[in-house]
Amino acid sequence: MIAVVTGRRREKYDERPTPPYLLNKDCSQAQGLVAFWPLGEILPTLYFDYVRGRGSGPFNLTQTGTMTRAVGPFGQGLATSNTGVTTNYLSVSSTPVTATPITCACWIYPFSISTYWNAWNSVQTGLDDYFNLYINNPGNGVIGASTSTTAAGEAIASATGSLVANQWQHACVVWTSATLRAAYRDGWNKGTNTTSRTPSGLDAMNVGIYPGGFGPLNGRLAHLCIWNRALTDDEVFELYEPPTRWDLYYPTGRKTYSIGAPAAGGRTTRNTLASPLGMHLGRGLWTHGGSG
Repeated sequence: MIAVVTGRRREKYDERPTPPYLLNKDCSQAQGLVAFWPLGEILPTLYFDYVRGRGSGPFNLTQTGTMTRAVGPFGQGLATSNTGVTTNYLSVSSTPVTATPITCACWIYPFSISTYWNAWNSVQTGLDDYFNLYINNPGNGVIGASTSTTAAGEAIASATGSLVANQWQHACVVWTSATLRAAYRDGWNKGTNTTSRTPSGLDAMNVGIYPGGFGPLNGRLAHLCIWNRALTDDEVFELYEPPTRWDLYYPTGRKTYSIGAPAAGGRTTRNTLASPLGMHLGRGLWTHGGSG
């Protein structure tokens, strides 16, 4: 018997689906994902546990001060927001990434491009060893991927072109190795840097601030994701492109699919759909007919 799959494909979203939802582990964006903060969808400190597929885990962020909630990208969900107040930020005394390769991406809505502010960093407490995604060059609003060691200082890759104030845009930074880092604006607009830097002893993580109150978030931040691999140019573009940008959000509920057709009087079995079909159809139920 030749198996024929019938039923609906997993829906693609050009808007983030309305909660509740699960983490779609079958999509390519979930591969190598080590931390995922919807940021404001349920709580501004929520970490989405990749293994268990729900909000929990060792990287829940502690809120210092008040990170307010605001409308997220394209009207769906909520975003974490701050107006440059140095006492408002999110942090945790551990980090899921301590060495390359690393990718960090998020949606950002700057209130102003005339100030320097930090989106995310993995740092060594008390020293200037870090990986950092930030908005640099005050007045230009350029997305930067910074790598620093206490001894040698910063090496920075800057995306081409400037951000626009009061508008949602996508930021992504990729650290492929000690000698290659890249920053992207809205899926492309790529800039690179090849200066050698190898931070060490990283033991903490911050969202919306650099330790010591430097460069606080001045805008909104949503859908922050960290991977322990270097996403390719095509994969970075998929984080921005409307048909694929919300692939990680899988709405609750189950769908039923049929594989083949049962023979007359044949027995039908049902089970959870697994990869490789799951890569295309998402979670659901499948029925398998007898041979005929």
